[in-house]
Amino acid sequence: MGKQTELKAAPGPPSKKRFRFQKGKERIAGLQSELQLHAKTQSYSNFLLANTATEPFHDELALLGELYTNERFQQLFRKLRRITNSTPQLLHHLTQVVAILETNVRDFPKDPDVMIPVLKLYVALAKDLQKEFYPHFAASLPHILSIIDKTNPELTADVFKTLSMLFKHLQTQVLADMSVLHKFYSVLVGHPQEYVREFAANVFAVLLRKVKSGHAFQSYVLKYLSALVRGITSHDGSNASSLLDHDHVLDGTAKLFFAVMKNVQAQFHSRTKELLPLLLQAFDPSQQVSAEQATFPTNHDDITYDISKRVVGMLRRYTTAEHAPVVWTSLLDATSRAVAAVRPAPAYIARLCNLVALFVSYKQGDLVGKGDAIRRPLLVVVQTLLSKCVAHTDELRESVLNLLSQCAFALQGDFYDAIGTIYTTPTLPDAADVDAFTDKLLSLLPVVAVAKYVLPKASLYAAEQHRKGPVALLQSFSVLVDWIELHQNDDVTYGGGVLTRQANRVV
Repeated sequence: MGKQTELKAAPGPPSKKRFRFQKGKERIAGLQSELQLHAKTQSYSNFLLANTATEPFHDELALLGELYTNERFQQLFRKLRRITNSTPQLLHHLTQVVAILETNVRDFPKDPDVMIPVLKLYVALAKDLQKEFYPHFAASLPHILSIIDKTNPELTADVFKTLSMLFKHLQTQVLADMSVLHKFYSVLVGHPQEYVREFAANVFAVLLRKVKSGHAFQSYVLKYLSALVRGITSHDGSNASSLLDHDHVLDGTAKLFFAVMKNVQAQFHSRTKELLPLLLQAFDPSQQVSAEQATFPTNHDDITYDISKRVVGMLRRYTTAEHAPVVWTSLLDATSRAVAAVRPAPAYIARLCNLVALFVSYKQGDLVGKGDAIRRPLLVVVQTLLSKCVAHTDELRESVLNLLSQCAFALQGDFYDAIGTIYTTPTLPDAADVDAFTDKLLSLLPVVAVAKYVLPKASLYAAEQHRKGPVALLQSFSVLVDWIELHQNDDVTYGGGVLTRQANRVV
């Protein structure tokens, strides 16, 4: 009897079929994956074709009438059934059909039982009529987008599935008239809800990849960026707007470009080789067409650089050292061309240095890889920057020194040797910059590396500061003395000697 009680009291194993309530982020992540699959495989997936209005409009309407029996949709069904019994009849009453769909969207925008079949009917119109429906496409888009509900991710995902199918069936017409979509970018790509921006980026990316390679693609990307900048500045009525005020638009645009370049398993799409150099040139003043340059807002370069920086940040989190060379090639080539330009733009070079440093610093140089395929050209670029650009402007000098310190910290090796050139540059800037750079190196590099590569030349440089007076001399030496005092118990040999502090003197 006791054993039976024991057995009854023992809890059974948890059921694997038990439904677990999903949090909002989990629901959105699932929808995100589903939408990506939908956008990429819509041309051949039998499952998707079976669920996105593949029948002629009349047959699709009949099927939806059987599936959605609520009275709200049945009223719509009865109105449409009388005037869409054949394709010629549908063409004759097309304007009336579109008006009926728009009326239902206005009346029931948040009702999935009405909106899901209505979205399928929009797709059926585009599939059956194609170019005959296109004149109504631009007018229908605002109504379709009004269905987006930030509190209902599933319904919002259906809206973007509808957009992807509309783009598929109207691809020829849309690609010939991409400007029709520009007015809707701010609504979708700049939506306050992040997951809506993600959905929009994935859908528009598939369309953007289909733009003809070469001049057409370059022209579209640059015109889009120009329109974006003009929209931001005109919204504020001035050129001095804060980028923080438009963070959603900038983030959504970066997500769009990232989605174009992203492939699967940390790899990149073939359009990356074309798109990334365009983004890196977008904030180069010398690349702007002179006829347009006069009308560009003063913060054009700031906005395009902000977008490019966001894209590079997304790329570095997405890829691995195995697939990163395509990004490295674009970054290093752009920097080399900028330095070798007839009239170098210091601000542009400084920003490129910041982007290279951003990629170098990720996981302490993880994206550089183990071999010399990236390390060697990166070292050449750094050495060129040190020899030609370190004395230009404060902004450029700071960016070059930051890049060097990140390379030395993450990659070590030959980059340690490059450190010494800072202290022997004939056109060396004022001591404050060098002292700050030295202080940064002392905090980043290992003790042995500091003793071997930094202290010898930094000490000689500090000794030379007596020519500028005792204040400069003490300031330069104080940085070194503080570090030596911190490591006074470490006897670190360098240059055949031992550097220690004895009787308040460095010997």
